[in-house]
Amino acid sequence: MSERNRQRCELRSLIQVMLDGSISDADFDKLRELVNSNAELRYYYVDYMSLCAALKRYGSANKTHQPELSEPEMTDLWQQLVLMEKTARTVEIEPPPVKAAPVREPIPSRCSDRHTKTSRMLAMTAILSATAFLFMFVYLFFIPEGGPVVATVGNSYEAQWSGSGEDMKVGKKLQTGIYKLLSGFAEIDLESGTSVLIHGPAEVEFEGKNTVFLWQGSVSCKVPKEAVGFIVRTPRATVVDYGTEFGVKVGKAGQTQAHVFEGQVELRKGIDPVVFDGFLRLNKNESGVVNANDSLARQNYSDSLFVRDLDSLLSSHELMDKNLIVNGDFESGPVGEPFDNGDITNIVIEGWMDEAPATIFSYSSESQPFPQKGRDPLPPDCGDNFFVGRDDCLISQEIDLKPLTYLIDRSEITYQLSAWLGGFKDHGDSATIEVDFLDSSGKLVGSEKLEPSTPEERNNETRFINRSKVGRIPIGTRKATVTVSVVRTYGVADAYVDNIELIVREAGRQ
Repeated sequence: MSERNRQRCELRSLIQVMLDGSISDADFDKLRELVNSNAELRYYYVDYMSLCAALKRYGSANKTHQPELSEPEMTDLWQQLVLMEKTARTVEIEPPPVKAAPVREPIPSRCSDRHTKTSRMLAMTAILSATAFLFMFVYLFFIPEGGPVVATVGNSYEAQWSGSGEDMKVGKKLQTGIYKLLSGFAEIDLESGTSVLIHGPAEVEFEGKNTVFLWQGSVSCKVPKEAVGFIVRTPRATVVDYGTEFGVKVGKAGQTQAHVFEGQVELRKGIDPVVFDGFLRLNKNESGVVNANDSLARQNYSDSLFVRDLDSLLSSHELMDKNLIVNGDFESGPVGEPFDNGDITNIVIEGWMDEAPATIFSYSSESQPFPQKGRDPLPPDCGDNFFVGRDDCLISQEIDLKPLTYLIDRSEITYQLSAWLGGFKDHGDSATIEVDFLDSSGKLVGSEKLEPSTPEERNNETRFINRSKVGRIPIGTRKATVTVSVVRTYGVADAYVDNIELIVREAGRQ
């Protein structure tokens, strides 16, 4: 058996196992490797799957018109056919008449005609040779090798490509073929006007100006009106656009999810957009799936599986590695003034909402009993001011985390909550910092707390103690509420806070 036939047989066996829904991850990787290695095998795969889809559809359509016979009925039918063959009369068939070959008249030989024909042949040969040379020149120097240009590379974020995509710079023209994104994100603009954002790791084949084949991974697509009819094919399904914005996710066994952000798409079983066995019409905020066993079903829609555009992803990274709390060092806004009795005025603290009297005070003031520069141990980089809770009080602020949705719901965002918490000598007045993580409906999905400093930790001195907690932002989080609460034990509350920070990072990065 030739190598070509051996590969076809192996590919056919793997396809059949996949259609049965029992393919393993190793076999699916082998199937993808075979298809990627050879254009002929790729076309064979498409033709084979299209034929299977057509046969399945034909069988389903005719099943209701051809009822099955019972075993006695089938036996009786065969007996009647045998009897008809034995008793049928003999029919003689006459052989077809043989036609005589036509007689060709001799063609007179003319020297002048022969010379004329020879001249014409030479002229025609010269013209054809010149045309062929011109065609070869144009082909070699003006037509790109590998196929027609169908797309252009747009912006990307930390994109790492493999194979033919190693030099995928912004503005690079892409020909038909398979491209593998190992990690990161890449925006590809098709000639039709459709924008495809690839989420690494993914393997995508650009088949034409308005058609892609997603072998594995995720893409989000924006389709303008002039590109309606855009098609995403996968190993098990076809998504046909009707002017919309949607995402497609393909698993290792080819299972295909479609999620519609805006507009409408049609999710069809099989890789043939014309011949298919079942479909789902999906509208905004709806989702469907073609499973590994080729079953078609609706499922819960999720807006967190995809990055819809690269700008939102880039803006999310603007939140990384910086303090998300506004005026957490209390250096902005007015400062309270001391009274003769040792108390200070209450003020509105910039960036915070207060539900009870609170204020900001200066380390430079000589008023008792507050911390002072040059006299008391203070936090490093403490600036000029600090927060003072007067009586029982509470201040808070809300932080929008929706730009981090994609990364949060992949459990890829960590946080660090820290602050300097202090008090006056042996007074037990306390300040607590708490962050609540909330979903889009305001439901609590997680929390973190920094406990107050105690007189024992401070050695009964006027000073600050550093508190810090780290963790992973819970899946489903869309916002966070940071609260500073102060509780007094007696007299005027002497609980101090400075340099509150909430910093988020991608998991694995310091």
